[in-house]
Amino acid sequence: MTAGSNTPNVDCQGATVQPGSSCTIQGDFAPTATSSRTAELTIYANVYGGQLPIVELSGIGAPAPVVTLSPTTLSFGQAPGQVSSTGPVMLNTTSAPQQVVAGNSGSLAVTITRVAITTPFTIASNSCGTVTLNPQTDCQVMVVFAPTQRGAAAGTLTFTDSAGTQTVQLTAGGQRQLPISSTPPR
Repeated sequence: MTAGSNTPNVDCQGATVQPGSSCTIQGDFAPTATSSRTAELTIYANVYGGQLPIVELSGIGAPAPVVTLSPTTLSFGQAPGQVSSTGPVMLNTTSAPQQVVAGNSGSLAVTITRVAITTPFTIASNSCGTVTLNPQTDCQVMVVFAPTQRGAAAGTLTFTDSAGTQTVQLTAGGQRQLPISSTPPR
């Protein structure tokens, strides 16, 4: 067996097959390209002509699953000296959520096995969970920043699935808590 397939698993190799009985030849199709592939399986035996009829094999290689994350970076708030369109996130508060979309642009389903995030970022909602993401569909994860200390923060949102591992880089800055004044306005 050739054409991108593995060596067959034969349960009766070298054995005598009695009349009325059978044996099994099993092979895997593991294409290396997304095209039609053909091969022939020749079985040599102690029969007239030395071989059994040739078995024609064929298969079509499908594209590997592809998971795309969008966007691939999220920025929350700002650290001193940074500029951000979302404004500062005060200590011990939570930012407005930002969305990450995981899309399957391939022709095969993808199994999502894990969605993880590093602190001080958290997942506010997750429609991806541990599901099968069918071809040409997507799911969403909402991410928030919840600073507990002042300064810049960096983290990662990680998707682990049957297509591999994909990440979104997270950056943010926590601002100090505003002082509460007991002085009445003048």
